[in-house]
Amino acid sequence: MIDGDGTGDARVMMIQNQYDRLLTQLAAIEHSSLRDETSTNVKEACIAIGSAKQELEEARQVRRNRLEYDALARLIKEHPPRSDTANKLAHLTQQLHSLKSKRDQLEEKLTLRRKQLHVLVTSLHELKQALLHDNSPSRDDEPCVIDEIIDLTAAPVAVDLTSTSMDTS
Repeated sequence: MIDGDGTGDARVMMIQNQYDRLLTQLAAIEHSSLRDETSTNVKEACIAIGSAKQELEEARQVRRNRLEYDALARLIKEHPPRSDTANKLAHLTQQLHSLKSKRDQLEEKLTLRRKQLHVLVTSLHELKQALLHDNSPSRDDEPCVIDEIIDLTAAPVAVDLTSTSMDTS
């Protein structure tokens, strides 16, 4: 490079320095370009990661929804359809009304029978008293004895009609 006569040495050194400067500037420009490209790639990768995270979260939500849907479907399959349940309910309601009506009829019949029994027992007592009064000598000094009075408005009482002897002759 250096030719030895001294005239072109400074010029060659200056050209060499310019060449080195150009190479340094070129390296700096390439480095800046590479840095910008890397920065752009990093930004794009961040955007891609963000969208991938969003897609992953959406996929997780879809999976949760599917699992919940499957659980609800299994639960629904365990129960009969609403129409069957409504039909059973209507049938049971009809049976309930029928049974209530029958109960009311039986209560009315029981009340009637109690009243009839009361009338019968009262008539029997009156007949017994009449028979006792007719068969006994007339004594005004002896009090008339009534054996027993039955209250039929209270709880039902079993009456034993076989223990009393009645003279039907």
